[in-house]
Amino acid sequence: MSSNLQISAPYVPRFYHADAVVTGSYAEVLARSVVPEKRVNLILQNQDSTLAIFVRLSAIGDTNSGGILIAAGATLSLDSYKGAVLAMAPSGSPTLHVAYATV
Repeated sequence: MSSNLQISAPYVPRFYHADAVVTGSYAEVLARSVVPEKRVNLILQNQDSTLAIFVRLSAIGDTNSGGILIAAGATLSLDSYKGAVLAMAPSGSPTLHVAYATV
């Protein structure tokens, strides 16, 4: 796994950071972007060394199953995603770091 983080946005004035302790049920860790906010980067980092986290990139539909797996220590990076982010852990209570940039 690469430890490099690349940001491709030409002008990113500020990153916002927050940690969320994830449990066994899906919960919102980042609300959808509201106009006039324009998210240009979203970074989700699983800060646990052993536990996985599942994320869903929508608050619509079944929130009890499925999702994108973020392995222990791994990062998911998205450009221009403006929707909600929900997270859950199949076991334990790992920490998910959420960072996003706006213009």
